[in-house]
Amino acid sequence: MTFIARYCALVDPTTGQINTLVYPPNADEYLEGEILNGSIIKWCENDGITCQSHYYNHTTSEFVERGAQPSQFYYWDWDHKTWVNDIHALFAGIRVHRNGLLMECDWTQLADSPITDEDKANWALYRDQLRHFPEWNSGATDWDSLVWPVPPNLWGQE
Repeated sequence: MTFIARYCALVDPTTGQINTLVYPPNADEYLEGEILNGSIIKWCENDGITCQSHYYNHTTSEFVERGAQPSQFYYWDWDHKTWVNDIHALFAGIRVHRNGLLMECDWTQLADSPITDEDKANWALYRDQLRHFPEWNSGATDWDSLVWPVPPNLWGQE
């Protein structure tokens, strides 16, 4: 005889979001369809369902896998049950990364920097490219499609 672990999903009655999973010792404590703390009780088999990877489809009465988050710049739209590209978060991430790259090479523009005038000019060009990077990539929708400027110390190595 094979034992199948059963558990309850406490599901948001509007969105289908799984708020928590419960393994009750006594199945009679949780009745299918009852409301508990604002969530609907739905029984399911132990088949890899998690709060983060699934939702409950109230129309079809089944648990549905959401699929992997395409990148950190996507959020789950509970109304449409799909991943949505968060362009504002993408460009916030671009600016944070760009600012970090600028800070890493601030020293190249100091008056007492131990580099040649030509190197200083090359670093100034690179820094200008970084400053304009968000503007030049305003149509970007995906981090992986971005092509960042190459710092002068790596020129010829790409």
